[in-house]
Amino acid sequence: MATLKSIQVTECDNELIGLAVPSDGSSSVELFRFKLGGGIGAAPINYTLPNLNILQPGDYTLILIGINWGGPANFKVTVKHTAGPDTVLVYGKPSPGVGVVWTPAGVPITV
Repeated sequence: MATLKSIQVTECDNELIGLAVPSDGSSSVELFRFKLGGGIGAAPINYTLPNLNILQPGDYTLILIGINWGGPANFKVTVKHTAGPDTVLVYGKPSPGVGVVWTPAGVPITV
């Protein structure tokens, strides 16, 4: 079975939260929270969260929450596994309004 290799964030306008929810129903773990603004290119990010003992071994669902403060919203997250294709999650809208604007389907991950 393929396991999590890394999670890479390359676009974040305005706020992005990444949570790992264990399959056993216990409390989620916050993996990252970024607050950036100014549109694509104005606040560049290239953050990679490696699989380094942040989570106990097991099965999880990666939940992403994209929040917009106004104006455009852009998010890009790539989930890399030890085998198989990467899962690339992208969102971009010129003016989606203020609030939670992006919550893609959860991505299964194994650590």
